[in-house]
Amino acid sequence: MESNALDIIKQLYCKTAVPVAVTDEKYNILWKNPAAEACELFSGESVSSLCGGNADEGTRTVLLNGVRHSLNFIKYTADESFFIIEYVNPSPDLSLMKTYFSFLCTRLRESASQISMAADDIDLFIKTGDTDIASPLNRIDRNVMLLLKEALIPEALFYAADPFCKDEAVNLAQKVALYAADTEKALGMTSEVWQNETDSVCANINPFLLEVVTAYITADACGGELFPDRVEYTVERDPENEERGCISVRSICLSERKNNPYKLEFMKQGEFFTDTAFKELLSEKYGMSFEKKQHSDGLECTVHLNVLPANRGIVKTDSRATFRQERFSPIAVALSEKHYGEHYKNIKMN
Repeated sequence: MESNALDIIKQLYCKTAVPVAVTDEKYNILWKNPAAEACELFSGESVSSLCGGNADEGTRTVLLNGVRHSLNFIKYTADESFFIIEYVNPSPDLSLMKTYFSFLCTRLRESASQISMAADDIDLFIKTGDTDIASPLNRIDRNVMLLLKEALIPEALFYAADPFCKDEAVNLAQKVALYAADTEKALGMTSEVWQNETDSVCANINPFLLEVVTAYITADACGGELFPDRVEYTVERDPENEERGCISVRSICLSERKNNPYKLEFMKQGEFFTDTAFKELLSEKYGMSFEKKQHSDGLECTVHLNVLPANRGIVKTDSRATFRQERFSPIAVALSEKHYGEHYKNIKMN
């Protein structure tokens, strides 16, 4: 089919990064742009298998090799009718979404129930003249922290995808020192927190996202079977590539003490689609990749990322560091699942 309409479509879509194919009414491909040439969905001469015999206008999801993909169908009628098919993106696996939302709803109900019962206990204690209310207050506080924890990754995912999310040059060691201090406060006196002295690795990254990522791997490293008697943070530059570096967190158990089991652990098998989407976005923006190693005395979790070449550029010290939120910092929230430090204490009075 050669027509003025098709010529206009070619001009509109020939340089776009979105794969686009144009078909006739029988779904035979008449033309596809360079991006579509490399797209598996448009590799054949027809897309009838994607349409199911009915290609009404609008967005539809198709399954190919176990992966769901979103396509946008536009029907155009000029001298004759044809379809413009835009490939939107891979769609999250619906089963993963179902698992995530099932867990999230259970978390909401569980926390709401615990908060309500703790409030009832406090009310009863006050009516009976009992002042020993630290325990129910801590139940409320912990369940608030658990709710905040579930918002951490989705919030960071939406923030990272926002075009107004700005990056800045930061010294990784200086930032990690703040996160290590938050970890020490969250774990309490029962754990030591160490950090290496590397001070020359800098990266161009959004500070909030860096903190969330560090909180994510910290919780992962400290949330295994063994309790972290010691936590070690390391910032390093790749000796073979000066534009790559890493932040690693290792938990070490010296006492053979085990972590307390998490009540909803059975619902968290594998990664939720929010975690997967977040990692994919971080890989695209900052070249991040994640690694986990099991040691006999604990876990080590590492994030690899793009860093600035050594001795290039100026990195300013963040004067806002002294005003950081510590109680609800990403580190404290992320660790609350298995490492909640009691916030309220009873005062013994004669």
